[in-house]
Amino acid sequence: MERSTRLCPHLRGGHVVLRARRVVPAAISGMLYKPTRDGLAPAAATIAHDDPRIRWLRAAQLHMELGDYDVIHHGHMIITGSGWRGTMGDRQGRP
Repeated sequence: MERSTRLCPHLRGGHVVLRARRVVPAAISGMLYKPTRDGLAPAAATIAHDDPRIRWLRAAQLHMELGDYDVIHHGHMIITGSGWRGTMGDRQGRP
């Protein structure tokens, strides 16, 4: 997590760590191209994952919907080579 906050400017202002049990695609951001008489007209857009215009989107970011999650407190995380796992006192995501 320290590496992520060091490398990502969006996380430096603050962040929350979640353990999600259900994750599904919700939306996609990128450049949406609309066919016109003069060619393709690009515009920045965020559309739903199941929007039929998705074939005209040059994707840049996938937005996920998180469900059934716990907030993980930074002091209860153990960093390992393959990721992290909560401590024994953190079985429900609580101290």
